[in-house]
Amino acid sequence: ICDALSSMQVHRAQASVEEDRRRIFGLIEQGPGFASLDREVAERIQAWFLEAAMARFDELLADTSVDQVRGSEIARICSQLIDFNSVLKRRRIARQVGARAIEF
Repeated sequence: ICDALSSMQVHRAQASVEEDRRRIFGLIEQGPGFASLDREVAERIQAWFLEAAMARFDELLADTSVDQVRGSEIARICSQLIDFNSVLKRRRIARQVGARAIEF
């Protein structure tokens, strides 16, 4: 996900109607610019992903009837959350996720 988001380039987007593409690109150029829009879209997708993953992690930790399958899912999501937060330089959150998993 990090790799895909870091290589996102709005200026390569296509539209089914070329005139729409030109108009949209004109608005982007007059407004925030492509680089700024690329960053904003990537940041919002990252935030959504982290929010959804944390919500699932919280659900799994709250479930007291954990079996081997759920335990494996907790470990997998925990690892992904730690990695993703570390890549985004959110090390404090990464440590908190790891500590919560260990407490579990």
